[in-house]
Amino acid sequence: VVLAGRPGMGKTAFAGALSRAVAEQGRHVAFFSLEMPTLELWERVVCSDARIDSREMATATPTAAMVGGILESTARLSRLSVTFWDDSGLSVDDMRAALLGLQAPEPLGLVVFDHLGLVRPPPHTRGMRPDLQIGAVSLACKALAKELGVTVLLLSQLNREVEKMPDKRPLLSHLRESGEIEQNADQVWFLFREHYYRRTRKGRGADESVDPMAADLTIAKVRGRGQRKRVAIRFDERYTRFDSAETDPRREGTAPPDTNWQDGGMDE
Repeated sequence: VVLAGRPGMGKTAFAGALSRAVAEQGRHVAFFSLEMPTLELWERVVCSDARIDSREMATATPTAAMVGGILESTARLSRLSVTFWDDSGLSVDDMRAALLGLQAPEPLGLVVFDHLGLVRPPPHTRGMRPDLQIGAVSLACKALAKELGVTVLLLSQLNREVEKMPDKRPLLSHLRESGEIEQNADQVWFLFREHYYRRTRKGRGADESVDPMAADLTIAKVRGRGQRKRVAIRFDERYTRFDSAETDPRREGTAPPDTNWQDGGMDE
């Protein structure tokens, strides 16, 4: 599964929320954080769970309530079966070796790679075009998912073409080095927050015409019998926290027809 979005959409936060959900179901999660140190990621996860602004924790004197919330969340999250790696420059073979050597009390339920652009390409792709190198990485991740019988969530950036569109909602053609990633992925998900763009255009001030917590998860490609659709979710930027949203018929439903959307079914 490829989870893609422009910087600032909350890809790592969403991956963290999904990891927690899987771990709470009694499955082990392996999280390769190639961009963010484990300690920083753990602090963000704990603050998100406790609903505490991590920036406030870093700059203000913690109150008794904040400390209590942090301790409670730390104790709760520490019981979940999750392993983090934050080594930089890892290849898929490196991560495969780590997973094969993993000794966890629960069966492996999810592997997260954050993110695709930081995974070291295979040696045989040295000197090749970037799109072919990225394609080789995504194909290796797919092979790893099949070998281990586990879902691999691969975080990916979008190219800047989406910024030139009047409607900033991403399409499959906006995947960075899109052809190879799109072809190899069984599913492609996009994160989008309209308030992010409204705030960017208007400066840091609020735009009252857009709900600052509104977010969309668009399932843009599904191989097989799944349905492409757009799901309304909520994102609280203070806590970098995603939550489900009540169904809103204006913001949730089947994805609209578009030549950039790929129908389900096996690739030829």
